[in-house]
Amino acid sequence: MGLCFTCHWTRVVTSRRGSTFFRCGRAEVDARFVRYPQLPKLACDGYEERSDT
Repeated sequence: MGLCFTCHWTRVVTSRRGSTFFRCGRAEVDARFVRYPQLPKLACDGYEERSDT
């Protein structure tokens, strides 16, 4: 899964059929990013580590 797994901007989306996708929340505010990036993502200018506090 690469960086998306620990990124603050990641949104997990589950389809009606049960498939799971990682959506980039940063794509909503910045056109440089793709809504559903190809995984594993090993480098990303928008990556911000998620803090689970």
